[in-house]
Amino acid sequence: MLLGRSLARTSVLALSRESSYVSAGSPGFGIRELELATGSIREVLTESNLTFSSLCYSPVDRLLAWGRPDGTVDLLALSGGAERRRLCQAGLPAVKCLAFSADGAQLATGREDGGIEIRDVKTGKIIQEWAAHKGSVTALLFSSQGLLASGGEDRTLKLWRSGRREASLKGHESSIHALAFSSDGQFVAAATGNLSTCVWSLAKEKLLTVLRPPVHH
Repeated sequence: MLLGRSLARTSVLALSRESSYVSAGSPGFGIRELELATGSIREVLTESNLTFSSLCYSPVDRLLAWGRPDGTVDLLALSGGAERRRLCQAGLPAVKCLAFSADGAQLATGREDGGIEIRDVKTGKIIQEWAAHKGSVTALLFSSQGLLASGGEDRTLKLWRSGRREASLKGHESSIHALAFSSDGQFVAAATGNLSTCVWSLAKEKLLTVLRPPVHH
């Protein structure tokens, strides 16, 4: 069981930056949050018609963002009355992934059509948008230095600064599902659909190693 529900009903998970909370989005149920230190669980949003395609915490405050297949992006303040706000209306391509900037001021959205948009969290206005990948954008992550990494169904890892592409790293064997920067921002790891993980040097734009799951005979 996960947050009181079966894993089969949980479609998205998010871990807060300080690793104090985990939120789970479940279609037909809503969002529940687990406080790891105490084990307490609370319903933060209960709606029977909710669907989810991505979920993430802001790194600087108690703010949760989630995207949906209909293209909408919503924000939920988890303190001060659980205020809910729509950042992006329906009608755009499906949301596949989300990422807050390190200061929490911007939210990047990766979409099914391969596009990325950056929105101001306070106003909801688009700061930048561009075509990034062939096929869906499947992973997004900001470094602490402001670099945005994106992974896609096209098996490429791309690095962006202010909407300008700084690197395109190829060599992944499958679509990219998750990204992680090193604490100094010098390296990035990309986990792919075939369970391998590629580790890259950003300074050299070089693939350092490929980590693969053990083979059991």
